[in-house]
Amino acid sequence: MEKKPNLKFVVYASKKMNWEAFDKYRDGPYRVDAELIFEGKGAWAFLPGDKEGMEKSPRAKNGYQFVCSGKDKLPPPGDKPVFVAQFEHPRGTCLSPWVEEIDDGKLTEKLKDYPRCIVFSAASATPLTDERSIWQDPSGFVSVNVGSLDAPRPPAGRERMEDVLKTAADSHHILMVFVFDDGIRIERRDMITEELLGDTWVVDFKDPGRFSYERRAKEIGAPSFAKDAKATVKQDARGIVVSFPSVPGGKGQARAFDYEVTAHYFVDGLEKIALQKRVYSPAVCQAPEHEPESVECIFQKDELVWDADIVFDVRPLSCFGMKGDAISAMFNIESPTAKAKRLREERRNAKKKAKGGK
Repeated sequence: MEKKPNLKFVVYASKKMNWEAFDKYRDGPYRVDAELIFEGKGAWAFLPGDKEGMEKSPRAKNGYQFVCSGKDKLPPPGDKPVFVAQFEHPRGTCLSPWVEEIDDGKLTEKLKDYPRCIVFSAASATPLTDERSIWQDPSGFVSVNVGSLDAPRPPAGRERMEDVLKTAADSHHILMVFVFDDGIRIERRDMITEELLGDTWVVDFKDPGRFSYERRAKEIGAPSFAKDAKATVKQDARGIVVSFPSVPGGKGQARAFDYEVTAHYFVDGLEKIALQKRVYSPAVCQAPEHEPESVECIFQKDELVWDADIVFDVRPLSCFGMKGDAISAMFNIESPTAKAKRLREERRNAKKKAKGGK
């Protein structure tokens, strides 16, 4: 793609606007041509010189159309990209198999006639570190999740979500979009730190299948622990704590989206699964540079069997569910009965030793 874009704009979603925070994008080093803003359940294009945010739709800048609601009339299909914004995720596109905030599907059908359209949506506030935030239809149009400037939130159902939400509150996701004749470059950034949240998405108009989920899952692959990675288990006031290294990715390696921790044991040679949990790294909403050295998953004693050698298998997963190889650690939870028996035996042996017995 050419070095100088025909158009550059920033996209963000916020519950309460902080206009001063965007000076660097309006008048500072980035000096964008437009802002595509989601606030509440509305969206609009803010152009330089505007005195008010709410303006008519569609709007044009440098010959490119911004349609600020999926219900507004689209311009006739043409060779130039069209940028559409609506709050709900279009049905059957980005994130829709996993989130509830989707529309009735009418816009999805309409956009099949617009192979160079990019539609932005923000309803789920899914973090931009989730690679499912971009999806491409075979016809060519692209659906992109905007994330959240205030507090992105990953899908629930994992352990220790309170730790994730604490770091998410300090995450400020935006998209920087650069438009060229032959494609579009989309950067995922933290607005405050300016860190990149992941690889840049490059939409090539000559390759309409580039961002299908099937192809992306294969390209990203399964994340992997380092060769020398080890899991450990300890018991403290919180419970049975399984610790393992994080997988930040980079250098061609996939970043882990979350981790699967399986507790299993054997009875008469038969494997039995006691419990399986999923856990995020606390830095799942942040740039890879913030990944901690280790991640913890906590089990309670009453969730597991006692007086058995429990093996904890830990696997890193991509956002598409592809699993890397496991690392393991073993732990035995001693029951009160077994502990009492062990202590009696130790006292008995101590008395024998004191008397010089065997």
